[in-house]
Amino acid sequence: MADRVASKFVWIVLGLPALTWIYWYWTVPGEHSAWL
Repeated sequence: MADRVASKFVWIVLGLPALTWIYWYWTVPGEHSAWL
């Protein structure tokens, strides 16, 4: 059970920034070029 909770925590920690970046990348065209 602990392994399942830990893996879910890892997915949340890695997934939220990725989703935020993808959402921001697609909704703010032209602005992201300064960050890359």
